[in-house]
Amino acid sequence: MDDILNKSMRLVRKVQTGSIRYLFDKILWNNRLIGIKGARGMGKTTMLLQKIKALQLPPHQATYWTLDDLFFTNASLVDTAVQFYNKGGRYLFLDEVHKYPGWSQHIKNLYDLYDDLKIVLPVLL
Repeated sequence: MDDILNKSMRLVRKVQTGSIRYLFDKILWNNRLIGIKGARGMGKTTMLLQKIKALQLPPHQATYWTLDDLFFTNASLVDTAVQFYNKGGRYLFLDEVHKYPGWSQHIKNLYDLYDDLKIVLPVLL
């Protein structure tokens, strides 16, 4: 898991915050589960990374994972998220969820079991 946390840290570090996406201030970030709907290329990923940067938390507390990462070909999303949670993780930003088999059941299980874990994911139109 250290590998994907390091990837998250690198992406968050390099994201630009000079131009914040228009939807940023309209989202109720305190909700436990947030789906951000939009077409490909509209800036959903950038907005996720900008939000993590704004939280100013280390990657073991707030992280960005893209589920098309090769890491998830051999690792379960739920198992990895539980590990993340048990080490203090509370903000999970997931991208490319539609590429992960059974993603909706995994998200539902995490939502049902961990009531203080916030999950944010973009959803394609």
